[in-house]
Amino acid sequence: MKASEAIYVLPPVDPFEIEAELELNRVNHNKPLHFALERPVSLSPESHGSWSQTGDLRVWRIHVVSPGARSLGLVF
Repeated sequence: MKASEAIYVLPPVDPFEIEAELELNRVNHNKPLHFALERPVSLSPESHGSWSQTGDLRVWRIHVVSPGARSLGLVF
């Protein structure tokens, strides 16, 4: 399976959740800005994505899509 075939689509973000984050930024002037919405997922190399191997190197790939997102950051 190609990585492009191993697609995980995140659920769409609730516009009210975005507005709530923006409001926090407006009222909390002395605190760090909120700039992201966390979306916990249960992706694992054992059950999602695809593996490839070249020599001794194994690579796990998965295509993560988030409709409407301006950027994605992943924490493993």
